[in-house]
Amino acid sequence: MFSSPEDLLIEKIMDTKSKQISIYAMGIIGKNLVDKLQVKKSEIAIMSAFDRSATYVESEYNGVTIYAPDGVAKLSDVTLVIASVDFKYEILEFIYSRVNVDKIEILTI
Repeated sequence: MFSSPEDLLIEKIMDTKSKQISIYAMGIIGKNLVDKLQVKKSEIAIMSAFDRSATYVESEYNGVTIYAPDGVAKLSDVTLVIASVDFKYEILEFIYSRVNVDKIEILTI
């Protein structure tokens, strides 16, 4: 049976026992991930989201604030979920250039 990308990410999040996540990439997968976690009323808190579309204007989706990509540099003690398939490697390269990866856990599809 085929699992959606967001379902695969939810499984990975549950495996980490993480209670706080941030999401990078708020396209279809990112929005579906937010929706599914909110419907499940899980114990996982979505602390923030990041997307390049928020570079000039801070926005929000279903109560989750979406920040410009450079905001990832401030992350600490959180699991960062990469909600993109097509741009995963570009996003990872960007994150590794800006974040102390010893302070966060990164999950990808």
